[in-house]
Amino acid sequence: MNADEQTAVLIFAQRMQAKLDKNMHKGGRPDWLGDHPGALMMRLEDELEELQMVHEAGPVRLSAKEYAEAVANECADVANFAMMIADGYLERAKAL
Repeated sequence: MNADEQTAVLIFAQRMQAKLDKNMHKGGRPDWLGDHPGALMMRLEDELEELQMVHEAGPVRLSAKEYAEAVANECADVANFAMMIADGYLERAKAL
């Protein structure tokens, strides 16, 4: 991985963390580890639909920067739910 790729990954990870921090009142890691993977998959699908809607709407009422931020934020939501699913499976596998 080159420096530009590392920077992009770190910036995106910071966005993911910011989104998680904003929603800590919902329970955080103990909560998502307690959720059924199917429920998290449904939430992932919901977030993917939200990303698709933002993408399809385009920057109609937003500046290019605001649109890019909206897309990036929805991408972070999708990534966070994918991470929660992966984390849950990996934690359950430790018990095997």
